[in-house]
Amino acid sequence: MEAQKEYDHLVDMMTAGGEAKASKMFGMPCLKNEKGKAFAGFFQGEATFKLPPDAIQPWLKQTGAKLFDPGMGRPMKEWLQLPAEYANAWPELAREALNYVNSLAK
Repeated sequence: MEAQKEYDHLVDMMTAGGEAKASKMFGMPCLKNEKGKAFAGFFQGEATFKLPPDAIQPWLKQTGAKLFDPGMGRPMKEWLQLPAEYANAWPELAREALNYVNSLAK
């Protein structure tokens, strides 16, 4: 399974309906909602998702899953980073992340 191809497929799925657009954040590829707020990304061959902390906690028990740290030495508590072995969960997590980010903007 190639992580970049899995992420590209995720981008195609999420942008097809017009509710998300491909962009960049911290110099990395990401997905943003209609208001320009990032909700998912691709960093060092792994996907990242902005989720409520209670949705992240169960994932942190999985091998390879961690809080996303874009290189500042401080993991971001609302961002989950998942390796490609969980790519089958990426679309659902991206939709959940989009809904979460949209709910914050209201």
